[in-house]
Amino acid sequence: MDFSIAATNATNTTTSANSTIGPFIIGLLLQFVAVFDSLGNLMVIIAVALCKNWIITDVLLLSLSMADFFDAVAALQMVILIKYFRVTSWTYLSCDVFNVMVYTFRMASATTVTLIAVERALILVCPLKHHTTITKTKIKKAVVAVWLFAIVCAILPLIGIGHSGFHGQECYFQLYDLGKSYTIFFEVIGLLMLALVLSCYIAIKTAGGKFIKRQSLFTTSTKDRANQPQKMVSTKQKEGSIWATRKIARGSCKAVGVRRDSRGVQSVRKVSTMMGVVVLLYYVSWLPFLVSLCFFQL
Repeated sequence: MDFSIAATNATNTTTSANSTIGPFIIGLLLQFVAVFDSLGNLMVIIAVALCKNWIITDVLLLSLSMADFFDAVAALQMVILIKYFRVTSWTYLSCDVFNVMVYTFRMASATTVTLIAVERALILVCPLKHHTTITKTKIKKAVVAVWLFAIVCAILPLIGIGHSGFHGQECYFQLYDLGKSYTIFFEVIGLLMLALVLSCYIAIKTAGGKFIKRQSLFTTSTKDRANQPQKMVSTKQKEGSIWATRKIARGSCKAVGVRRDSRGVQSVRKVSTMMGVVVLLYYVSWLPFLVSLCFFQL
């Protein structure tokens, strides 16, 4: 979902370009991407941290921004300093630390986006259940679980599922460099998350469409009742005044109801549009990466 993922993926495919452009120039370009990415995520982190009353969306957004921020300022900086600026050389320990950081932050970012999609789907599909069961405390626990899951996934090559990426004084960090078993594991997890995000988007579109249809029918029926002729029997001026006052009050209530319904429809459309953008960026970021892994394994 962030620029640092594309930047770190590109570092293993720039061998031929090194002879023409030079490692230092490539390092400067990657450094610009890292600074741009880290500053954007840092602004989000500061804005969320300054909020006094956090909501569920703030907790999820903070988790996503932290994953992308640390990926840019830690993992990407290591590969820039060692591979392109030649500040030092790779060692077995530094390579393992780098790979653990890369896949921790990547998995945390991808899993947080998946959690956001699930939470947004629940708020439309099961609104009452969402407000009663999905609390800020539970979301915080879910975010902690996401980061623990990401760390466990990242250290699997060090505990037997795969192997270290350090070979011949170089550090290789693509999944196919860490072992076939680890690649298959990561591929399965990634495809499951892609399918879950797409399912959430379909659920949001379906529930949102039904809600908008119900609101349209309600608005139409309200307008029809408002246009019906009113039967009035009044023998005194006082009774006529009372009837006029009640009519104005009813009209005000109907107007408020129409405005409230239109806001609800607008909110549903905003959620659908937001999730459409999230799904698009999610697939653009991860699907080519996962597909390329299949070709390397064939």
